[in-house]
Amino acid sequence: MRGVFSFCGRKHFDESSEIIVEAIRETVTYGARSWKYTTRILVGWSDRGLRTLQ
Repeated sequence: MRGVFSFCGRKHFDESSEIIVEAIRETVTYGARSWKYTTRILVGWSDRGLRTLQ
């Protein structure tokens, strides 16, 4: 499983820091408390081709 920090830089997302923060917000919103949950959000977004928050 890829870790959260493997999503830093422009390889996966154009605005990686903003997208990672948004994934952390979603993690907290859904009451999850693990980096694994956040990583799965990021993997899903990356797999769907999401590059920015807009």
